[in-house]
Amino acid sequence: GTPDYSQFVSKPTCIQNIDRRLGINARKLKDVDDAAARDAGISDAKLEPFKDLREFADECRRLFTNATAYNERYRHTKNPTNPAPVILAAVDVLSPVLEEALFHLSIEAYERVGREKVLARWDSRKFADENEEAQGRRVIRQGMEAIAKKKFEASNLKTMTASRAQRERLLKWGATTAMLNLDYLEQDDDAAASAPAD
Repeated sequence: GTPDYSQFVSKPTCIQNIDRRLGINARKLKDVDDAAARDAGISDAKLEPFKDLREFADECRRLFTNATAYNERYRHTKNPTNPAPVILAAVDVLSPVLEEALFHLSIEAYERVGREKVLARWDSRKFADENEEAQGRRVIRQGMEAIAKKKFEASNLKTMTASRAQRERLLKWGATTAMLNLDYLEQDDDAAASAPAD
């Protein structure tokens, strides 16, 4: 640390903290336990994950703002051992690159959120269409089952009626046969009674 750093920079940050905070976000997204990070020696106790893309972008910009704020006083130094001119030159070159990257990242995030909303709407419509289609198939199946049930009941009724009619015919035939047999037996009895005795 530099002893006079806090005089020039009110909110210090560094690339390692940004990286660690992104790691916290990644672990939360992947639902990974932080024990692995602790075992690897990464201490995130004082760090919070980024709430959103804006906070991440602000932290990245703060990295460059802090570097400029602290090193600006040495911009024109002639001392070859002072790294301030090199740091400031890097900030001047990388700031537009950072802004372009953040712009593309925000566009990607916006498009992704938009795509997810569109896909969610499409999925809900597709789900509703599938539900309507399934409901239609269910109604058709229930109608077909009702028709099949009616046909089966009609067939059973016809079979039952046919068997009843067959039974009635059989009973009539049996009754007729029994009556004929009785008549025949009575005729035999009458014939035997009227026959002369020997």
